[in-house]
Amino acid sequence: MIVKVQPIVEEVRLKGDAVLLDLTAKFGGVELRSPVLLPPCPPGLVVLGDDVRDAIDKTYSNIHKFYKAQATGGVPVVKIMPGVVCSRFARPIVRV
Repeated sequence: MIVKVQPIVEEVRLKGDAVLLDLTAKFGGVELRSPVLLPPCPPGLVVLGDDVRDAIDKTYSNIHKFYKAQATGGVPVVKIMPGVVCSRFARPIVRV
């Protein structure tokens, strides 16, 4: 599978966003003018409460801890926060 996508990855690495826009049109059937989609309202209109911002920060921290544990190799078992332990394991899939 890697052999099939490697030329695409290399082309994006060399030519950047222009290739992403072409590939989005080719594979997704969508013609975009920019690889960045902006929200439909001005950024100042969207205001997050402190509780939501705290939840996003905690989530980011948890994801980052687990990501760093995976980067060290082996099977990570990480205590993300009190009462929450995360691990990664392989399980064969009978059918997709």
